[in-house]
Amino acid sequence: SNDLKDGKTSIRKVFRKLSLVVHPDKVGEELKARAMGAFSKLDAAASAIESMLGIDQAAAELLAQIDAAVDGGRLAADPAIAAKLIGVLEGCGPKQTKQAVEKKFHAPLARLQNACPKDVERALQALKLAEDTVVRGTVLWTPAEADEAVQVTRAMGCKDLKSPTPLLSASLVAECVELEPGVCVGVAMLPDGMSAVTNEEVAQQLARHSPARPRAAALRLALQGASRQDGSAIGAVCAYLDFESMPAAGASAKRLKSSKPERVRISHILLRWAGQKGEDEFAKPGVPPPQRTQAMAELELLELCEELIGQDPKTLGARFKAQVMKCSECASALNVPYADLGWIELGGAEAPLEAAAFATPVGGVSDVVVSSRGAHLMYRLA
Repeated sequence: SNDLKDGKTSIRKVFRKLSLVVHPDKVGEELKARAMGAFSKLDAAASAIESMLGIDQAAAELLAQIDAAVDGGRLAADPAIAAKLIGVLEGCGPKQTKQAVEKKFHAPLARLQNACPKDVERALQALKLAEDTVVRGTVLWTPAEADEAVQVTRAMGCKDLKSPTPLLSASLVAECVELEPGVCVGVAMLPDGMSAVTNEEVAQQLARHSPARPRAAALRLALQGASRQDGSAIGAVCAYLDFESMPAAGASAKRLKSSKPERVRISHILLRWAGQKGEDEFAKPGVPPPQRTQAMAELELLELCEELIGQDPKTLGARFKAQVMKCSECASALNVPYADLGWIELGGAEAPLEAAAFATPVGGVSDVVVSSRGAHLMYRLA
């Protein structure tokens, strides 16, 4: 933004300096086409900035401040940087922060809207990110500046980068991947201690527990890593991204709402563990106090889940009912004729239990989930 203080004159000085690096006359024939493209973009950028300066120099300087904060790479991580940009104190409430953004930026940026709509839209998105960072108030971990990137002046495909450029980075990076409608994508995040688990094994577990058992997939991967680890920290986080087709134009709200059930009927296997606080008023009569740990309960349900889904799906309901009557520590195992928990409506159960129940397809087995009562494995009847 300092280059904007002297108006259009300073912009042309910067343009002439940068044009010496990318001018087509400064490169060989093999790079001339690329240099012409770069020079054209540089010229267009200089013209756009001059246009903004002609409309409102103060607004152009604000836009440059936003871009500089984004280019610094720590706007999302450091509340101090976000607060300085907006002009508020760190830890401000959402209402005060939003008002400060509107007062400082909205009117000036609106005056640039017609000249550079894409730049204004990008700036508004950056300001929304800054608002969230200020309100959050805590600093996200980022690597030390010295460790953030490998600085190089020559690299494959680059004749001469002129100045050290970060090509490999350990900073926060976001990448957008466009999914096709109807596609379910599994994602697994593993630490270095899980390097012994191969990509093929990761893909196998994601496919095995798709599309509604991410926790089961993560538990199995963690167990595989633990069996081969050398003392390093292990763990796994899995998720499934299910992108449905966009609704047709003119589709009614009632029709869209009907695609999701308002309630589901489930049967479940409950396992409690030693040390849980309070008595379970819905405990199965005659069951002795549990001696297992939470980890043992989850492992037991994981192994049971994998055993059930590995056999004939036509008999899954009957086999699950048999396991409910044999293993479950919930009194619902005594309910006839289905040994089921009954109907669960939206908002009618603890969040993890409800989310897993509604995500499970009819006739399918749920993820391994944990609630205040214990560890659960569910079968969806309807």
